[in-house]
Amino acid sequence: MHVVVDISGDASFHLCTDTPEDLVHIPPSDDDHQRISNIFNNAWKHPKPFPKIHNVFYVAHHSADALAHISRFSNYSNKVGNTQLLFHGTPRTCLIGTTASPAHTRLCERLDCSLCLILRESYDIEKAKSARMFGTGIYSTNVSSKADLYASPRRLTGRATLKSVILNHVVLGRTQLMLSADQSLQHAPDIYNSVTGATSSEGGALAYHEAVVYREDAMCASAVIFYE
Repeated sequence: MHVVVDISGDASFHLCTDTPEDLVHIPPSDDDHQRISNIFNNAWKHPKPFPKIHNVFYVAHHSADALAHISRFSNYSNKVGNTQLLFHGTPRTCLIGTTASPAHTRLCERLDCSLCLILRESYDIEKAKSARMFGTGIYSTNVSSKADLYASPRRLTGRATLKSVILNHVVLGRTQLMLSADQSLQHAPDIYNSVTGATSSEGGALAYHEAVVYREDAMCASAVIFYE
């Protein structure tokens, strides 16, 4: 059995084979393919070439850890509220998502493939401990072209150079608007559940939106877009 959390936030259960796929292809004829493509394309704000989407997949959660994560995420979302669809760009070092064939819908075992690690284990705060604008947290954005900056594949050639961006459900709850950087943050300020960086139009330092959560159950991967 695997669980898919679609873009509306609904979880659906599916029976699968003994070797389940980790990504469920959404064909171009499917309404959700068009919805996800529109969300991605309409959020492309940077002045750079417009993307060409090749494949869209839902994430199939089927391990015990993944199913437990969905349960924790659902409980936290119901408790805190303000759950939004946001993008997270990450590189990969394998061929997953290149085509819709079963060979390209299963996660790899490489320790340097950030995409497969996230999809297998969910987001990991321990892997986020680097100097970032708003400290040690998990970053996402409502601007797909900003997520694209982090999405280039590593050491791949040919069709495998497709980039990958994850579309996530992110629980922001009560979010603190940050006018300036604070790299010392390890959790949201008191009475808040997350932080959102203020853009220049809001009096802040960012050109484009970004939000940060500081707990792993605040994010759930829903879909992955592969594009060039």
